[in-house]
Amino acid sequence: MKFIKSTVCASLILAITACGDNESAQTYISKAESQIVEKQDSAAIISLKNALKLDAKNAQARFLLGKLYLNMGDAENAIKEFERANKFKFSVDQVLPLLARAYMLAEDDEAILALAPQEKQLSTPSTQYLAYKVMAALRTDNKALAQETVEAAFSVSESDGYSMLANAYLAFFEQKLDRASTSVGRILVATPDNVDALMLQGQIATAQNNYALAVESFTQYLKLQPNSGRAQIFIADSLVKNGQFDEAEKIADTILAKVPNRPFCYISKQWFDLKRKIMNRLVV
Repeated sequence: MKFIKSTVCASLILAITACGDNESAQTYISKAESQIVEKQDSAAIISLKNALKLDAKNAQARFLLGKLYLNMGDAENAIKEFERANKFKFSVDQVLPLLARAYMLAEDDEAILALAPQEKQLSTPSTQYLAYKVMAALRTDNKALAQETVEAAFSVSESDGYSMLANAYLAFFEQKLDRASTSVGRILVATPDNVDALMLQGQIATAQNNYALAVESFTQYLKLQPNSGRAQIFIADSLVKNGQFDEAEKIADTILAKVPNRPFCYISKQWFDLKRKIMNRLVV
């Protein structure tokens, strides 16, 4: 009898403790949400990690953490958290577009295209997701799918920013630079902080030899996505092409200081044509 009572008591204690943990996890999540509103992203990340220590399968915490990483330009960690949020059944309407964007930043086009089955689970079509699908289709040489996806985005709304971005991706791929530039310009007038449009604007400007605009676009992108090493490389590359070697060298020093022992195999070939200190310090 005593054994039965002890077992029951132990079970009750475990149940109460579990409830307490769940409440504590939600408290950390609520705290993180307030910190996000106040733009205290580093503090929000700590709060969410504390929540996950108590409830590792909390899909909301995983999603919010992934979103913070994505907003910083940290694709690798964003992918991990969004994939977990997706696994734990967080809203597909919220996860799918952002997971696709994280895959795009990581240049994992096959992973974007593999999301197609989940696309059918969306309550309404996502033009943001469709824009990234266009990019993935173009980078895998499937122009037919890209065109079909642009049409799908336009069927939702031709004036939506991401529908226009999808069309701009296609125009850029087809080397219709003026059309692509016009579309991106319209997007940025309506939403100046659209990071994907800023990145494309910089790439279009580079193709048009407008390196001053390229530097401006990539610099604005980096302000919004501060952990983007790719953006830093694009800025430096544009500065070099614009003859601003000293400014480019400062950025190279910043990059090298962060990862002094890692080879930069992904740096564009233009870097290696320079005869300045910036090139001599790179490890390849």
